[in-house]
Amino acid sequence: MELAPEQLLIASGVAMGIIWVATIIWMKLLKKPKPSREVMKVIAFVAATALAYLWTPIKLPDPNEDLFVFVTALLVSALSVFKVAQLIYDQIWRRITDRLGSSVGFLAFLSVKR
Repeated sequence: MELAPEQLLIASGVAMGIIWVATIIWMKLLKKPKPSREVMKVIAFVAATALAYLWTPIKLPDPNEDLFVFVTALLVSALSVFKVAQLIYDQIWRRITDRLGSSVGFLAFLSVKR
């Protein structure tokens, strides 16, 4: 499964937005030098899962009719969402690791005490 070009563009934009917002929040509000790698991974995972949920059509049957069919459809839908999320996460994480050093260096002026 491949992501469409427009989805890659959106994922890249999300990655840049994640870097910008996380760095500003981390440096200004939490008063720490820069976000750790683990924090960025969690943020990237949440963003990838949210985008995958938006991009993956989910159709669930009525649980009142047959609970087994509903649970099966729910599991299949969850697996498909997380499979797409893995593709998106890989794109987002690659962009974050490519840009994290330069973005944090650029926004380092926020941590200077005045």
